[in-house]
Amino acid sequence: MANRRPLIINSSAQQIQELVDADTLIADVSGKISLESGSAADPSLELGTSNAGIYAYSSSVIGLTFPGFANNPWGLIGHEISGDEGEESILIGSCARANPPKSPKNANNDTGAEGLQITSRGKINVSGYDARPVTINRMGVNSTAALILSFNNNGTGVGAVRIAGSNTVAYDTTSDYRLKENVVDLTGARARLDSLNVKRFNFIADPGKTVDGVLAHEAQTVVPEAVSGSKDRIATQADVDADEANAVGDPIYQGIDQSKLVPLLTAALQEAFAEIDSLKARITALEG
Repeated sequence: MANRRPLIINSSAQQIQELVDADTLIADVSGKISLESGSAADPSLELGTSNAGIYAYSSSVIGLTFPGFANNPWGLIGHEISGDEGEESILIGSCARANPPKSPKNANNDTGAEGLQITSRGKINVSGYDARPVTINRMGVNSTAALILSFNNNGTGVGAVRIAGSNTVAYDTTSDYRLKENVVDLTGARARLDSLNVKRFNFIADPGKTVDGVLAHEAQTVVPEAVSGSKDRIATQADVDADEANAVGDPIYQGIDQSKLVPLLTAALQEAFAEIDSLKARITALEG
């Protein structure tokens, strides 16, 4: 290797000396240092200890750890941690102590992936094993009827979770009249409701529990705004890149917001009430 000599930092001798038979650490005459790839068990760089310090064992994992309870490290900053698409991450908990570190995002019954991950793109992944992963606690004299979580779309508020009383929570979606136009009465609700097929079923993953509900793709033809996704959708690379799927070919399941069925149900009930009132009036007239 031209203009380069293998060096090692010898702490006992308090000097930098030449290596004879290794090239793990290379320093060239310009002062640049390069490292050969190591492994999780044999890092190519380790300053401090395995519980607290700076270490590197490949070009994709460079970490900074801090001592924690029982000498377990709790923090790590790295690159492409657990295959997380080239994102630098800060990890706290078992996921940081794993070797190599793990992402809590897709963990499945893995106590070694418990903890918190914050990526450089602002994504947060939290995982807890037989424990509540997240608690949000608002305190103070103005904690009643106050926001506890808000949702924005490009900086504009679209919904929120708020404390509605001493023991209740409200889930709000934006519904101000000033944001709406082309407002007309909902008609023909009963006919639409009649076409909504209500079923009883169990989810495959929970065979012992039967529930009431609808099939998303069927409800989509009646109340499309209540249903997300499309029937039989399979993940593409674009879906993976957008973090909507873990791998190409994975199913992307439809979802439903059943609260969006309420306006149709209300309008259909109002139509039924009107019909009942009309029939009652006709009966009264006939009996009179």
